[in-house]
This record gives sequence, structure tokens and C-alpha cells, in this order.
Amino acid sequence: MASKKHNDMVIEAKAINYARIASPAAKYLTKGQHPTELEWKADLLIDEDTVDAIERKYPNLRKRINPITAKKYKAIYKVDMPRDIEGPHILKLTRDVAVEYTDRKTGEKKLFKKPQPRVLLDKGDGKKAKDITFEEYIGNGSTGKVILKHRESFYQGHPIDVIELGSILITNLVEVDVKPGQGGNEEEDLGEAFGLEEIEESNATPPEPNEPGLDQKKGRRKKGYEEDFDEDFGDDDFDDDDIPY
Repeated sequence: MASKKHNDMVIEAKAINYARIASPAAKYLTKGQHPTELEWKADLLIDEDTVDAIERKYPNLRKRINPITAKKYKAIYKVDMPRDIEGPHILKLTRDVAVEYTDRKTGEKKLFKKPQPRVLLDKGDGKKAKDITFEEYIGNGSTGKVILKHRESFYQGHPIDVIELGSILITNLVEVDVKPGQGGNEEEDLGEAFGLEEIEESNATPPEPNEPGLDQKKGRRKKGYEEDFDEDFGDDDFDDDDIPY
């Protein structure tokens, strides 16, 4: 199978809120008991120029990017909105932990597990960016760069652009007292996407998906979310070369 052309995008997040990367959240109206009921997620505060850039790059995007006031922002995220942001908007991003599809050759139902987004900490001064995916949670108000993972799909017979949560490069981390579980690692090189030469590997172990002490009910997805996998979606739609991680 020929490699598909990537159309991902890296954007600057003025703030990252309610991020769930180390362990996924249960999707809206599910109990999170099956991989298809789990998602990684983050709400990004972006400015109007970034919104315009996203809409230019993805003209068939159906996802809403909603404007927000400072008052509403604080009520939702419990922190003050950064000042001097021209046209503040919220971009809610998710990525499914797994999707179920029908193998078009055998007709069998199968499960495809998506690669997990990573969290890197930019240490500046030419130092290695550190993989902190399983060492630190991202506190509300953290800032950084985020990869928008793109793919094309169809909705009611029309082509659409779908964007999902990709990996995050943190430039300013708001630390959280609670930490993910500790112990092995998983290597991932995101240097090309973020313009980094070196990445320091993590020394932590992924916690369980339904980690105790974390609210599983905060995974949110609006009704009518655009992602749809049709019955022709199969093994051949995935290739290792299609995953820039």
C-alpha cells in the first residue's frame, strides 16, 4: 500500500486545560469499560489567527471552534484566562483509544488501537525535551504546542476533514500534586514535528486506563461528532509509515 500524504498541523496553545493523556477518560454517556469507550482529550485555548489558520488548512472541517469570554473561561476551567489574547477560542480535541471496524476481506469485527499522544517538556537552552507522558499530569493553564492529527473522512456522502489530538510539547507546565504511576517507558521521537534535536525518554509506567482517583465522567463528546468509520474501513487503511511517531 502506498503511503498516504500527511496533513497534520502544529499549533500554539495559549493554555491547555482538562488534559487526559497519561490515562484516558470515559467518553460521554459511557462507563469507559471497553477500549472503544475511552478517549484521550484536551481543551486548547487558541487565538483568532490560529483559528483562521486551522480553517484555511482544513476547509472541510466540521468541528466547531467556539469563542469564549474571560468570565466563562474561569467558570469552566477554574483559572484566569491569559491576558492580551486576540479573539480567544476553545478547541476541544480528542483521540479514541481504539476503534472497531469490519475487515472487508473476512467480514469480521476487529479492534484497531490508536497510538497514544505523548507529552514532552521543553527544557530550553538546547537541552533534550523530556518525555513526561507518564510522570506528570498537565495542570490547567499550561502552555505549549500541539499536533493536530488529520485524516479525511465522509459525512452524509460529503468529504470532511477530521482533526484529533496529537502529541504535546509543553513550554510552561502547571504542575499537579497527584502524579501518574511510576516504573518502564515507551520511546517516541517527535523531534521533526516540534523542531527538536533530542528527546529524553520517560522512566515511568503507563497507569491503568481507569486509574483510581481520576474522574472518569469528564470525558465529553458532543452529539453528532463527525468521526464515522464505515464498513469498508479495514486493515489496509493503516500502515506503519502513516504514523509519524
